[in-house]
Amino acid sequence: MKLSFALILNNKYITNNEKVFEILNNYNFNLLELPTTDQYNYVLTIGKPNSNVNTCFFDYFEGLGNDFLTLGNKQSKILNALWCLLTDYLAYYDCKDAWEFCDTYGYEQTIENHKIYYACGENAEKLRKLFTLDDLEFLAENINL
Repeated sequence: MKLSFALILNNKYITNNEKVFEILNNYNFNLLELPTTDQYNYVLTIGKPNSNVNTCFFDYFEGLGNDFLTLGNKQSKILNALWCLLTDYLAYYDCKDAWEFCDTYGYEQTIENHKIYYACGENAEKLRKLFTLDDLEFLAENINL
């Protein structure tokens, strides 16, 4: 699924809308719902056609109390998921290790919280396989949901 130009152009939280669309238009996106008993989890897929990089899969938790995924809101949820990945990407690369990550973002120094840092790192590496560093930095600076 290609993200619509109208979704990006009309979003007040996206700056440099045309350039953001130009970058994202090179990719196919999909958001798949994986219902569980106590929460709604999704998998965001991002693929670049005509590339030797396979589609990457990203787990995404939207939180309780949000609208269910429908065809009508799918594109905006994809954009939200992408924004979350971009913020995690920045958080991972802004910190030198799990200890600094926990200190910076207010987590206690526990094994579970260190796992959050490493999960951000796994997703950051997937993003770096798909996007150029310039495109990632541009998207992270211009999508601020």
